[in-house]
Amino acid sequence: MRSPSKLADVDDERAYGGKAHFLGMLTRADIRVPDGIALPAEWVQRVVDGEAAALTELASISAGLRWPVSVRSSAVGEDSREASHAGQFLTKLNVCSADELIAAIGEVHGSAAAANEYRQRSDIHEAVAMGIVVQRMVLPRVAGVMFTCDPVTGDEGVVIEGSWGLGEAVVSSLVVPDMFRLGPDGALVECRLGEKTVMLVAAPSGGGTVERDVEPQLAAIPCLSDAEVADLYMLALRCQRLLGGHADVEWAIDDDGLFALQCRPATAIG
Repeated sequence: MRSPSKLADVDDERAYGGKAHFLGMLTRADIRVPDGIALPAEWVQRVVDGEAAALTELASISAGLRWPVSVRSSAVGEDSREASHAGQFLTKLNVCSADELIAAIGEVHGSAAAANEYRQRSDIHEAVAMGIVVQRMVLPRVAGVMFTCDPVTGDEGVVIEGSWGLGEAVVSSLVVPDMFRLGPDGALVECRLGEKTVMLVAAPSGGGTVERDVEPQLAAIPCLSDAEVADLYMLALRCQRLLGGHADVEWAIDDDGLFALQCRPATAIG
């Protein structure tokens, strides 16, 4: 049975799940991702079942974490090209203690039940095995998603969507993000301002997130500089080369620079 592992050491998608697998690939390729631990699906089940040995090991892991952390699903088959489960499973942000971590693991694991119907519609009859990734939580100035081709038409180039604060505001459609479209050569083809009057930030008292109003002068300007757009373009290309096909990337920029939060094969294009 596999044990919890640093992301750089994850080498078995069937044990640790899709998200951990791809984050491990990025880490080994020297692409910046937040430090984290991958919890294999069988071990997660032991924690959820309250097994004493697994809970003791989790307590030891918790003692070495840099809080706050994010707790993300990493289900087996979650991010395959055949059936992406993006958005199907729960993510817990701004988890600030060992007790909160145990609760978050249980909630993320429990979110798999709602996805089984989706898998059946996709002719996938195997039940979800839920691995989990626990990572240092980035507290970004700006965050979002990007694709190495147009996610609607499939046209070549990079499409970047971003907004102020946590990227969950973009993923959950809380805001209409700024959009930056780049040609295959990296030249900016289009910059369209969104409606980003609110943002999500970590709750100052710990546990979860809260909405904040965006200052009008920030809402009225692009959330990314030219240099940041160029850095994201280069990250997109690196992810595409690593995956061997078009990529869907979640990213964040804080005071330490640019991080890839997730990377998966792009699906349902065109």
